[in-house]
Amino acid sequence: MGTVWVTAAEWFAGGRRIGYDAKHARTDDAGVLKVFERATPTADADAVWLTMLPGFPDGSYGWAQVDHLLPEGLGPRLYVEPIGQGDSDKPRHYPHSTAGRADLVEALWRHHGVRRTVVVTFDYSSLALLELLRRDPEPAIEAVFMVNGGLFADAHTHPWQGTPMLRSPLGALGARGIQRSVVPFVKGWQQARMYSRDYRPSEAELGELWSALTRRDGARFLHDGAGFVREHRRNAARWDFAAIARELKGSVPLYVGGSAEDPYEHRQLDAARERVPEARIITFPGGHLTTAEHPDLLAAAIADIASRHGVGTASVPYRTGTVRLDIEKALVAAGKDLGSVEPAELAMLEDYHTGGRLATAQLVDLAELTPASTVLDAGAGIGGTSRYVAHRFGCTVTAVDLSDEYCETATWLNGLVGLDDRIVVRRADVTALPFDEKAYDVVFSQHVQMNVADKDVLYREAARVLKTGGRLALWDLVAGDGRDLDYPLPWADTADQSHLGTPTELRATIEAAGFTVEHWEDLTETAGTIMRSLPASPLGLQSFVLNFGERVKHLTEALSDGRVRAVQAVARIG
Repeated sequence: MGTVWVTAAEWFAGGRRIGYDAKHARTDDAGVLKVFERATPTADADAVWLTMLPGFPDGSYGWAQVDHLLPEGLGPRLYVEPIGQGDSDKPRHYPHSTAGRADLVEALWRHHGVRRTVVVTFDYSSLALLELLRRDPEPAIEAVFMVNGGLFADAHTHPWQGTPMLRSPLGALGARGIQRSVVPFVKGWQQARMYSRDYRPSEAELGELWSALTRRDGARFLHDGAGFVREHRRNAARWDFAAIARELKGSVPLYVGGSAEDPYEHRQLDAARERVPEARIITFPGGHLTTAEHPDLLAAAIADIASRHGVGTASVPYRTGTVRLDIEKALVAAGKDLGSVEPAELAMLEDYHTGGRLATAQLVDLAELTPASTVLDAGAGIGGTSRYVAHRFGCTVTAVDLSDEYCETATWLNGLVGLDDRIVVRRADVTALPFDEKAYDVVFSQHVQMNVADKDVLYREAARVLKTGGRLALWDLVAGDGRDLDYPLPWADTADQSHLGTPTELRATIEAAGFTVEHWEDLTETAGTIMRSLPASPLGLQSFVLNFGERVKHLTEALSDGRVRAVQAVARIG
């Protein structure tokens, strides 16, 4: 079952309705129509925006759980809500069309002064993007990512229970019933085969979706907006992905996402592979609604593509693009045979936190691990703690990190030292973990909360995934005397990326999440001593961390003069 991190009410409260003149395709405060948007404007006129176009029929709310999992600094973002969907107006007898939806996107781009953007589409909004690419619009489109959408008119496979039925007179009648009650919606939605066979949406999930669909008498869009497949077939030549790709001549990077289990658009993937070989294909597990079944995987793919093409790159402190290559070069330079690397040989470069392997070993000793323990390394970096625990105890470890590059590197290193059968790596946000309740015995959190503004959510999530009696093992840096820090630091390039609280505040937050603190020790003096005496090694963190010497210098000074303190702790849940 999916987790509802964002309700429909919360989603719409986070945006606004603005006037729109559909006849002249422009925003207008005096416009007869009102359209909903969620935007994070920026003062940087040259910023690369992330434009998110919605699916049918869930509209912009379909992105809500994915948005929650995207990195905080990935933006500015613009979520578009077409007329007829979500919190936009629902005029009767409105001529819904792909061209009209493309007009709205261009109007909002002009409204926000967007000059460059990465565009992500889900489901039917791929057609609006194809129309926009035909127009060669302003702003410049830096890259496109089309997920579970129609790319070729001859590759749609919509089952009759889906859009064909909705477009029929029976669908019009059913839409009236859905507006009145959630019961027929739930029944019809399940019959429409939106999910994979094994996925069971929760009652809360379906209730929020119904709330979004029926907002402002919106259920009739289920019928009124369901004609887009026929529209695609009428415009097959104009909205043909292969023909558009040929015209682009490689000027816009093309990404296509989809699932082999999707009964609506699974044939689009094979068609794209054959007809647009330059497109990068990304496959997801599950059915049509990847936004619901696997929002974490979709968010990871979006974050990767967006940041690769300029969206919010200054706000992603751990990305360099060459981490694995840099580590591989360092190993070779140190005379290591990549075919026979032992776990201990990575010790100097894999523990990206104060005190390195010594601090890791001390914390692990406090965590009461056994070979039967299930362990979550939350904020794993390139996986040093995960490998240390898996190798020392033989237990199963799940490693999560927000950086896709670190996750890819961790997976490679796990295989390099023969521990990939004991460690599972997932790209995930530690404030929205994609795991069931009571799944783990121990959660390790080392030098993570300094990058997390909402620490309440961070530790509530740790509490949620821990079994009764489970332990949170923490090694972290906290604010000292309140004086300003010098940047860059190991966890932040600038002050806006750092979220240090005091030791008292951190402990109170952990306890408020339901933990009982069993061990709490200030190790500032020890940490400072270790930092001042770090041995030189060709396999140190400097092999892949930019400006490592300057970062260490600033941290060592802050530990020595009291601006930063180091805390080791173990807390138990219920």
